[in-house]
Amino acid sequence: MKRERARDTKTPQASPRPLLLLLSLLAVLLVGCAASTPASPRVPLDVTATNTSLPVPLETAPSAADSSYAEEPSSGFRLDPATLEVNASSSRSRERNWSRNIFHATFGVTTFQSVMVVAMTQLPPEVTGWTGREPGFTNISRSFTLGPRFDDDAWYWNAVAHPLAGAEYYLLARNRGAAGWQALLYAAALSAFFEFGPEAAYERASIQDLIITPIGGAILGECRYQARKALIDPRTGKANATWKQVLVVILDPIEALTE
Repeated sequence: MKRERARDTKTPQASPRPLLLLLSLLAVLLVGCAASTPASPRVPLDVTATNTSLPVPLETAPSAADSSYAEEPSSGFRLDPATLEVNASSSRSRERNWSRNIFHATFGVTTFQSVMVVAMTQLPPEVTGWTGREPGFTNISRSFTLGPRFDDDAWYWNAVAHPLAGAEYYLLARNRGAAGWQALLYAAALSAFFEFGPEAAYERASIQDLIITPIGGAILGECRYQARKALIDPRTGKANATWKQVLVVILDPIEALTE
């Protein structure tokens, strides 16, 4: 124990690899968020119905007596230019809202992480494993200079708490239009922020947590995402039965609250 403490008090040589890894994850996350902005929907347009300024040749104009024309069903949607302009404006508004919402949600999650760490200090040290060290910036710097290490936390932290947290990170991005791989990177970035940020004030970053949180969260989160999607009526965007509405809330309570 004395040798270990002596070795721990020595000034470690700074290693830029953890910091570069964290910055790389955040950079990929920002690129992925920008690339996943939903495209404007394509609406079929009947030119003859919307552009009345184009003359129709007399020899090709259908007559009321033309039975083949009268029985032929019309195809496509008939929209006027004003409606198309409203749709385009609505699509641009959704794109702006998506970008704004994902960054607002990220700020909310990172703030919650910091508050949660402060709340966890009220738990017994036997539960958190945060013993023998006062919080401070020096402890945070040790996670960057020494790098992450294998922790010996209780099973319920690594096998239950971290996958559940990772699933919430994953769903946060998935519900806002991100693809599966983008949501995985998003969960990895938030996990790295927590390990090298708020929690690092009390203990060094954990290798298990950096792996289990995003991967376990992506598996659990995608299952919850697909199950919730199957319960939603695509025509209305809502569950059309009471039992389905209850299951939707159980599968994704945070998204249900935001809606």
